[in-house]
Amino acid sequence: MTDPSGSVRVAARWRRTRHRKARALDRAASALLVGAPLLAAAGVALARFGLALPGRALALAGLGALLLAAVGMLAQALSGVFSREREGALGASAQGLSFLPARGPSWRLPWRSIARIGANADARGEGTELRVETLDGDLWQATLDTDPGHGLEARALVLAAREAVALRALVVPLRAPEPPWPTRVSTGLGLFVAAMLTPSPMSVTLWILVLCVWLPAVVARFRRQRERRAVVGSDGVEVVIDGARRFVPFSCVADVDWDECGVLLRLTDGEELALPLVSPEDLRAPDEVDATAALSRRDLLLERCCEGLAAWRTRPDTEEAGGTGSLLDRQGRDPEAWRSKLQALSHDAGGAYRRVALDEATVASVLEDPHASVERRVAAAWTLALRDDPETRQRVRVVVESCASAPAREALSRAAARDLDEATLELMLEANAERAG
Repeated sequence: MTDPSGSVRVAARWRRTRHRKARALDRAASALLVGAPLLAAAGVALARFGLALPGRALALAGLGALLLAAVGMLAQALSGVFSREREGALGASAQGLSFLPARGPSWRLPWRSIARIGANADARGEGTELRVETLDGDLWQATLDTDPGHGLEARALVLAAREAVALRALVVPLRAPEPPWPTRVSTGLGLFVAAMLTPSPMSVTLWILVLCVWLPAVVARFRRQRERRAVVGSDGVEVVIDGARRFVPFSCVADVDWDECGVLLRLTDGEELALPLVSPEDLRAPDEVDATAALSRRDLLLERCCEGLAAWRTRPDTEEAGGTGSLLDRQGRDPEAWRSKLQALSHDAGGAYRRVALDEATVASVLEDPHASVERRVAAAWTLALRDDPETRQRVRVVVESCASAPAREALSRAAARDLDEATLELMLEANAERAG
């Protein structure tokens, strides 16, 4: 069936395996079980030395850690409930893949969160088996209904899902380096112990150092380390490491290679940019859940980088194929004059274009061409946004989501929303500077 929003739904049964969450719960529960008796013992020792208040605080912290460990173990046991087989419908829409059970809450997987989609004939001969692997390591296994009257819909859903994942940019988390913090951590622990053992005036000063200096610095450092990802789009690869962003257009990439720990981009200027995804611990235990997910992400990143570079090199350049795209150029105009020029290229802000050289197909080809300048692609997105056509809007949305460059993606998104203003021009200039290197 097809709902009013255009998504395709097929009756299905599915099962979800939450590998990463189960592993995280197991590690957290194990750490709390080890830390609880240590905290309790430290509290008892401090109480015997006459420090009753800090001793009680540590003893209560140990009890709290023990309770949290019990809750974690219970949550891990209950996580098996969510992996049982469910029945309902599976839908593919512009936003993502939806799992709609007959009873209970539904789930939606955005296309950018999906790593791979595989399909094959079900072993029981009852339908098509769909395997959906997410970037965080979860696995969804669904059996689609292929009874007479539903086979074509099931095939259309699989094809639409594969195409949606392939067209959008891939976002992969990179591995953070091992935190070289033994000195910082030991310093903080030393301040913490000293604050409990020293007299009151000095204790207040040490507590201020712990709470206002050391702890915020550690939290900020960990937050920056979490911001590590690689984005592979139709225009290039964006790398974010510890909050610093770098965009590498495919025009600057000479070759893509791999090693055991990740993917290697060889640039035209001789630089080698490493994208680490696998840790040495993962290589020593490749059968572990986290290691399997990391190795899968490494292979997926290599595959998408190679595919993107090959598509970039083989795709014809619209700017060289003809001069029609130059009619979209700003040529120094302010935003208002540029909007007036672009609107004049169409008839009544939609419908048939006045100039044959700028029909809808030509404008769409400029928008979808990663070789075209950001300025022309923004103009094409704004011109197509004038058309009140759901298919055209969806086409523009897919192009926006296929960009790896953050400023280019934001500029195209603003143009698709008919916002062609000074903020959009600033994003265009930033995107042009990135492409120029």
